[in-house]
Amino acid sequence: MILRDCFDHLHQSQRNLIPPFFVFTKGSSGRDVAFRGLAIPGASGLSSTEDLVAVWKSNRGQRFQNYRAIFTILDVAVVPRGWVTDLKSQTALSRNCPESWREWVEKGACKPLRAERTIEHRSKEEQLPRSQDEREIVEVIHAYFERDPYSFEECAIELVSCN
Repeated sequence: MILRDCFDHLHQSQRNLIPPFFVFTKGSSGRDVAFRGLAIPGASGLSSTEDLVAVWKSNRGQRFQNYRAIFTILDVAVVPRGWVTDLKSQTALSRNCPESWREWVEKGACKPLRAERTIEHRSKEEQLPRSQDEREIVEVIHAYFERDPYSFEECAIELVSCN
């Protein structure tokens, strides 16, 4: 099985035997797909017992084993077409391969794709209305739900779904 074999190679420092994993997501229409990254098995800080975990499931009374696998997306924006051709010839470390891939295979050095941290919530000032009209709207809504504040949740859902 490819997953188990790849993680075994990872744990034995045989990264040269691990194929690249291309990550795609569904595109905007039809059979379109979007390239999301070049993945390697494992992640920094995880032990060999944490990065690939066997999970037993059942379906229609039949038990089967599945896996939960952790991968790291390398910081590779574009995969050259020449490398894909080289991979067909089983030449993963060709002159066309991304440098991040080469560094990982040869040295175990992983340069993961990093995303800038986003603001998880807005400050109180950012949430308050800015104009007098907006303040008046909030006051009317607040007054309406003052007796039953929990019913505001339904209203909020409606307000958000209108966007």
